[in-house]
Amino acid sequence: MITLPKVSARSWVVVDGNTGELFYGRKNNVRGEVASLTKIMTCYTVCRLIDEYSIDAKGTHILISKAASQMIGTSAKLNQGDIVSIWDLLHGLMLPSGNDAAFALAESFGTYIYMQTESYKSKAKSGQELSSEDIRNSIPYFIKKMNMFAKQLGLLNTVYANPHGLMENPNISTASDVSKLAVEAMKLDRFREIVLKASYECDVEQADGSVRVARWENTNKLLSEGWEGVKTGVTKAAGPCFCGFVTIDSSSYIVTVLGSMSMDFRWVDCRTLSNWVHSMRKKI
Repeated sequence: MITLPKVSARSWVVVDGNTGELFYGRKNNVRGEVASLTKIMTCYTVCRLIDEYSIDAKGTHILISKAASQMIGTSAKLNQGDIVSIWDLLHGLMLPSGNDAAFALAESFGTYIYMQTESYKSKAKSGQELSSEDIRNSIPYFIKKMNMFAKQLGLLNTVYANPHGLMENPNISTASDVSKLAVEAMKLDRFREIVLKASYECDVEQADGSVRVARWENTNKLLSEGWEGVKTGVTKAAGPCFCGFVTIDSSSYIVTVLGSMSMDFRWVDCRTLSNWVHSMRKKI
C-alpha cells in the first residue's frame, strides 16, 4: 500500500505532462469551484478560435467596454475605452489573472461567434445593425464554446458558467479535469508562450488617443524555479489553487492542487507532490 505525501490541498492530482496519464491523486474527481483556473479554458478557447477564424491576434484589437472595466477581483487594470490587441489581452488574462481581460475576450469573441449565426445573418440582411444589447448578450456564445471544448476533451465533471472563475453556479471542475485541460492547452504553442512569461508589457491606446504602458507580473511564483506555467487561482469558495507544468530529469508533470491551506502553501504542495511522484516513478 502506497502512503501518499502530506499536503494541505483538499484535492490534488499529478499526471504526465505530455500524455495526461494519471500517476497519483487524492479526491481528484471531486467537483468544486476552481476559481481562476477557469481562465485556462478561456485562454485555450481563444487560442482555438484564433486558429479557427484565421485571426491575426497581434494585429486585431479589442475595445474595452464599461462592463469589462468594472469587473471585480484580480485585474489587468483596463479602463473603458482602452484599445488592446488580442495577443496583449491574453497576457492580461493569464499573468495578472485579469477578470477584466477575461470579460473583454469573452465579450468580443462571443460577439464574433454570434455574427456567424443564422439569427444574426437574417438580422443583417434586414438592415439591422449590431446593437449594444447584442454585445451584452454575446458572452453566452463564448461560454457555450468553452463547454463544447470541455466536452470534446472529455472533461466530464466540468461545467463553465463564466470566463473568469468568480463564484457562479455551476462553474465547477475537478483536479483531474483541470489537469487534462492543461495537458492539451500546453500543446498549443501560443498558449505555452504566454504562460511561460514571468512578466509582460505592452502599449495600450486610451480613450483620449494617448498611449500608456501596461506592465503585468505573472502570479505563478514557481516560474522562478523552472516551472513552465500554467495558472493560479483563488476565491473564498475554491481556496488557493494552482495548476503547474514542470519537467524533472526529462519527465514532465502537470500538478493541480485545489484548496491549499494558504497562497504560499500552493507552492509547497506542488513541490512536494512533483518530487514525490518523480521519486516513486524512479523506483518502478
